[in-house]
Amino acid sequence: MNPLTFNHVYLEKIWGGRDLESFREDLPTGTIGESWDVASHRNGTSIVLEGPEAGKSLSQLYGEKRTDLFGTSMNYDRFPLLLKLINTTQALSVQVHPKDDYALAHENDLGKTEAWYVMKATPEAYLIIGTGDTDRKGFRQALEENRIEEILNKVSVKEGDVFYIESGLLHAIGPGLIIYEIQQNSDTTYRFYDYGRPRELHVEQAMEVIDFQLKGDRVEGTTREIDGGLKTDLIRCPYFALEKYDVETEVKEESDPARFFLFTVVKGSGTLRWEKGKKTLKKGDSFLIPAALGSYTLEGPVQLLKSYVPNSEEKGTT
Repeated sequence: MNPLTFNHVYLEKIWGGRDLESFREDLPTGTIGESWDVASHRNGTSIVLEGPEAGKSLSQLYGEKRTDLFGTSMNYDRFPLLLKLINTTQALSVQVHPKDDYALAHENDLGKTEAWYVMKATPEAYLIIGTGDTDRKGFRQALEENRIEEILNKVSVKEGDVFYIESGLLHAIGPGLIIYEIQQNSDTTYRFYDYGRPRELHVEQAMEVIDFQLKGDRVEGTTREIDGGLKTDLIRCPYFALEKYDVETEVKEESDPARFFLFTVVKGSGTLRWEKGKKTLKKGDSFLIPAALGSYTLEGPVQLLKSYVPNSEEKGTT
């Protein structure tokens, strides 16, 4: 049993850029907006790069070896998470994602609750998180009067900031950013406003699913000392948990027979060791710890994000 590493599924976007080249050597030509680093979706699936499972897709493995690789609690029809990196040189559309019931009924897809970690930000970088104190009636009026940009909640951001974006929360990523995103395994987006770009909008669908009670505050998390470094609990929701590891020397961990873990290096470099091997880690690398791996060690100095599907009794909201 080995940790799994995957290819990068790159997507060209009109708002994308080339910033991922600062730590990636395989970036294709074009304005790359997204790198799907761990994905098992009809619009893109990861392929294992190394080890006994090399050449197999994540979708194939989830069907063939679900218990050993992904855990005894993975009773989902599809792999439950999607992990990506986002790079922006222009603002994304102002958009919203539906909840599960609406998405399944209208799009044959899941809803899309997600979380963002800011890996890189220019001094002017911002996010749009929600609509302030505007209600549905006021929002509709602002749309009719072409005043949408005036009422959006714009938040300045810096490296290390974390945000929880629940389905139903209107949002957008501004220019000058590299964002780590962990989300439900979905690709359903309703564009509400797109700064005059000639792309399809989904205004009526968006109005049906916007939740004006959601605010999406910055997540501070709770940090504690562990042997070899620090660990910060950031988010725990019904779909995923997100934690940050600041590994100063080495941190020893155990896999969980009930679930897999996803790790992404967001700063520094280090080494991953397990019983039968080791792997050098650098910024932007993601890997999957199988449920049956056993003991493994993270060696630093390196900063990583860890995401997974929590136990049902742990699924409180951050």
